[in-house]
Amino acid sequence: MYKVIIVDDEILVRVGLKTFIPWERLGLELVGEAGNGREALELVESEGCDILLTDIQMPEMDGLALLEAVTAERPRTKIIMLTNHEEFRYVRRALQLGAADYLLKLTMEPLELERKLSDLKEKIVQERSQQRREQELKREIRTYSRAAREKSFRDVLTKSCSPAEIRECLSSFGYLGAGPFHVALIRISHYERVLEENKYNSEQLLAYTVLNILQEILKKQSSGELIELENGCFALFSAFQPNRLLLEMSESVKQYLRLDLCLGVSAPCQDERLIRHAYEQAQLALELAFFDGPGRVFSYEQVSCWEKEEAGRLSIPHEQWKRLVDERNLEEVLKALGGWVDELRSKRCRHPERIKESVIQLIHHLSGLLPESEGDIYSIPRYRDLYPYHAVRSAETLDELHEWIEGWLSLFTDYLREQGRHRYRPEIREVIRIIREKFDTALKVSDLARESGFNEAYLSTLFKKETGESVMDMIIRLRMAKARGLLLEPGMKIYEVAEAIGYTDANYFAKLFKKIEGIHPQEYRRRRSGSEK
Repeated sequence: MYKVIIVDDEILVRVGLKTFIPWERLGLELVGEAGNGREALELVESEGCDILLTDIQMPEMDGLALLEAVTAERPRTKIIMLTNHEEFRYVRRALQLGAADYLLKLTMEPLELERKLSDLKEKIVQERSQQRREQELKREIRTYSRAAREKSFRDVLTKSCSPAEIRECLSSFGYLGAGPFHVALIRISHYERVLEENKYNSEQLLAYTVLNILQEILKKQSSGELIELENGCFALFSAFQPNRLLLEMSESVKQYLRLDLCLGVSAPCQDERLIRHAYEQAQLALELAFFDGPGRVFSYEQVSCWEKEEAGRLSIPHEQWKRLVDERNLEEVLKALGGWVDELRSKRCRHPERIKESVIQLIHHLSGLLPESEGDIYSIPRYRDLYPYHAVRSAETLDELHEWIEGWLSLFTDYLREQGRHRYRPEIREVIRIIREKFDTALKVSDLARESGFNEAYLSTLFKKETGESVMDMIIRLRMAKARGLLLEPGMKIYEVAEAIGYTDANYFAKLFKKIEGIHPQEYRRRRSGSEK
């Protein structure tokens, strides 16, 4: 409904207009009436108004003054002037001031007024529709421009752009010659865990919500570019030192979203051709959160020693620790582990990925203590429901890694002690034999039950009790062991690896592999291929 106000100092005129016009049928709502311009102006301000019917000559504030006041504040309001013959010179002035139309009160017919009101309403509908289209077009243009701008800077930071492409980007957005530049990286702490909690319903909504807060804070600066990356990461490109701004961003996200941010900043970049190198410096700086946790800004200068890291520096003495575990001397193992962690924390001279790989190598060495017939490292009950390699690779801080490996070593030692006293029943050994022969086919528990002569439910219960793992856990473990070997064959595609171990869905295989190894099959292949060169 469109709002109408009637203004006339003659009460009979107001009564007539209210009575003879079918306002509701015309899609109009009569929201008020006034006897002079001042009262009318108050009504317009309090109720709003789309169409104003007003007399010209009135006490206190006449129609022309009202017309000027309303059009100044609400230029889209349509105004019809009501007049007598002798006031025609005022009508001319009213039309010049922006009145939409006029009516002679002495000869006015209800049908004529209805027609004029209908025409004005249709005009309002068209204007509002046009306004909405223009606003939508402006939004689309802004969105496209913002997306194109963000892509340009994302390419400069993450791709091998030519000097000409870098200069074109900087010139297009007013940064040419504005250096030195700084690149900062912002990462949502424990991103995968946040996604699993599903508070934000989708990954896109989470990124959008965080980005909005970061952009609001960036508006306080006259320049700077925020670029959304992937996996909960954002980049900030600026021609100013961003540390203080980054801390404010971190505090705001913590306050409003209860999320922690990890923050890393490059060294000042004087040469525009080295902006990508500055991005890589920020990536390194970000890794310092592994030692100190989120919420602080780390600079590249603090980690530059990692690039000169000596092989074997602060490595785990695998054979020594393996001997202690074999002797079930858990106390000495944990003491040695604590000393190693303390030294890492105090010196901070080793990249977190190298630290994690040292722990993975330790676990691999310890797996040699397991009797071959009784399984492998994946058959051990999971500590905190995480497979060993996944737990190590997904640890975001040294404290998390230390806490997990302590708990797992205790569990592993207990498992070795228990296995030394236990031997599987003959029927379970037979089921294990069948699994080892057929794990890379579409093997099901029902198939095993039929071949071994057991009831399916009974077999599942007995197998779990004897081995400590379910039938499907063992099948998956054997499949993943074969997959790790097949992934080292460079000519084999991921879907071919999946099919070779009994999976028809390569995406399902990739998710399962990541759950166990902590990395996707492609990344596993890349790391292992790199380590063997």
